[in-house]
Amino acid sequence: MTPITMTISVSALVASRRPNWVAGTARNRDITHGGISRSGFGSTQVGVRWKTCSFPTASAIKPAILLALFHQAEAGEVDLAATTTPGATRVGGGGVLQELGDRVTLTWRDLAVLMMAWSDNEATNLLIDKVGLPAVNRRLDALGLARTRLRRRMM
Repeated sequence: MTPITMTISVSALVASRRPNWVAGTARNRDITHGGISRSGFGSTQVGVRWKTCSFPTASAIKPAILLALFHQAEAGEVDLAATTTPGATRVGGGGVLQELGDRVTLTWRDLAVLMMAWSDNEATNLLIDKVGLPAVNRRLDALGLARTRLRRRMM
């Protein structure tokens, strides 16, 4: 099925929720464009392009974590076949690890697969801890994405 895309004014959308805020940001021209995209499969995404505001990236940051992991593996700093055992207390919100027992052992590559294929938040946090938050941001800088940041672990 071919996705259907439609765009509406984000100023009108936000104005219905926070009229004073929109008036102030519109004067400062912080909003450059925005819209709502709805695919034929029923999912809805809202996007706004801002000049000065931060947006939480949520799972959209996971490819940057994967890139940092592979960069470190290529440099010999991480062995993707090495194993780790996640702790018994795990973050929820999606993925497989939150459902598994506390004696599971996985490779760093396995965790990367869980992070990307099932958006596993616990796998993501383990990988952030392995590669380091600053390393992810350095990879983003190297790609010219200096305004895209990993600021914290998944919740």
